[in-house]
Amino acid sequence: MKHLALLHKTAAALFACSAASVGQSLNIDFGNQAGVPQQSYAAAGLPGVWNAVTAFPADGLVDLSGMPIPVTVSLMSGCAFDPASQDDPATNQDDERLLDDGTRVGDTDTCLWKFENLASGTYKLIVYAWSPGQPDATTTIYFNAFDTSCGSSDVSVGGAFPGQLEQGVTHARDVVSVLGGREWFCSLATSSSDAMINGLQLVRVLPGDANRDGQRNLIDFLSFRNCRTGPDAGPYADGCESFDFDFDDDVDFHDFYRLQLIIDSAAAPPCACSGDLDQSLSIGVFDYLLLRQALNNSTVCDPRCLAADINCDGFIDGCDLEVFSCLINNKFGAPCCEISTCNNTR
Repeated sequence: MKHLALLHKTAAALFACSAASVGQSLNIDFGNQAGVPQQSYAAAGLPGVWNAVTAFPADGLVDLSGMPIPVTVSLMSGCAFDPASQDDPATNQDDERLLDDGTRVGDTDTCLWKFENLASGTYKLIVYAWSPGQPDATTTIYFNAFDTSCGSSDVSVGGAFPGQLEQGVTHARDVVSVLGGREWFCSLATSSSDAMINGLQLVRVLPGDANRDGQRNLIDFLSFRNCRTGPDAGPYADGCESFDFDFDDDVDFHDFYRLQLIIDSAAAPPCACSGDLDQSLSIGVFDYLLLRQALNNSTVCDPRCLAADINCDGFIDGCDLEVFSCLINNKFGAPCCEISTCNNTR
């Protein structure tokens, strides 16, 4: 079995992070036999300029806007760029340009991808590892395979093209925090000599900034509910990685607590202090059942349970039950959150 590994290291020579480097997002298309995707093509990441890499080391790269960046990508452990292409009739347009060519895994047991001059920060890495015309070829990607302190996960990529990019078929993803002195590894073990790596996307992630406008404000705060999975109920949907503050592949109340710590206080929404958890425009037994579900079951909870933090203190506890009792007793005119005897309401 052949192996290919992606290695990030923020110390020594394997992965150099310069303090002067500016964090960048970039798109890389390995090989150009099938063409290069257009700038408007986002794939599973962000739209922007695609770097066509046909040899290693790859330097002279540009970011999504086409501006030069100092990041370089190279292969280690005796591996070399091995161009390959095959016209898969199921792909077309930019999907075809990305997926129908690439570089094969070399004949050595392990290949290491080396990234240099990438600034410290949080990144989403998307690896395209699909074999055109080879639906039986699979690639198992082991994220953090060598750094167990970060946890580890694996996913198999491969299969017939489903008509669009699909995680687990055409690509896999991981989110990594690049910090000084920390290593991060990603191993790719191919089960077929026809397997190839089509491309990579690195997407810079600002924690809590769901709409990528450089701010953490009301818009991001309101987006959290659609991303919430609950504890150990991931993976979350694409676009929700900025809310996974603790890198445990779910979005839950631990992440919600951290979001409240960094949200722009001037932009934080006022506390609605509403017991209408099911958004039915009335408060009744279904709202009570949702509140009890949130109080009693911390593992699996209806997504609407996020609203069970009625007093907006970042916790779902007896204080919310007290406020709910005030609200359901038709005291709509009373400031139920303010008159609560709990000390952690606001």
